Amino acid sequence: MNMQKITQELRLEEWKRQVEECQSSGKSVSAWCEENGLKPKTYYYRLNKVRDAVCRELTAIKNQDIKPNVSPSFAEVSIKRNGNKNEPAITLRIGNTEVDIHNGAEPAVIENTLRILGDLC
Repeated sequence: MNMQKITQELRLEEWKRQVEECQSSGKSVSAWCEENGLKPKTYYYRLNKVRDAVCRELTAIKNQDIKPNVSPSFAEVSIKRNGNKNEPAITLRIGNTEVDIHNGAEPAVIENTLRILGDLC
């Protein structure tokens, strides 16, 4: 791996961390950027680069046509009606991949997640 590729990956990791920090801060992008010395335009540029990298990664995984070495299994799922929204209500495991679906997740988010997982499997 050449230095340019390593530098690019490190940069993307840092940008990913910044995006996650901003989104979890509860602040507006403008307020978070001001506190962290970034222009909102720079933040959105980095957000787009991170999204592009994730999409490329998912496409590469999908194109590998990898099938898990395990057969599907089913388990009874009980959903806590008054559970904490930060705790996963459902955890899906396929091979080494794990997806948490939290209480209060929008039906569209669940549907899209399951559709993507179905395409990968």
